[in-house]
Amino acid sequence: TDGHKCLNFRKKVLKFRIHVSDAACQVTMSKYFEGFIIVVIGLNCITLAQSDSNKEETEVEKNIDLTFNIIYTIEMVLRIFSLGFIFGPGAYMKSMWCQLDFICVTTAY
Repeated sequence: TDGHKCLNFRKKVLKFRIHVSDAACQVTMSKYFEGFIIVVIGLNCITLAQSDSNKEETEVEKNIDLTFNIIYTIEMVLRIFSLGFIFGPGAYMKSMWCQLDFICVTTAY
């Protein structure tokens, strides 16, 4: 055995992280995923255009808004797992669009 007590555990965690990263990469690189996100953005635009800022939000509108926020959060997390957050040549935070997306998603709640 190694002199490092946690070496096997660290290896298992690293393997798990690699599998999660690979799965996230497959999802985010899919044309279906991109299409789904574009449709969600379109639907969100329609709901925003139909909302009236002078009226109190109904429970249904709050639930729809929360659903959009959850979808956007899942998209962001998948992209972060796929690309890496800060480090690496194509990391999530190295793209200005992703930085804008990060700010929008994290402040939406």
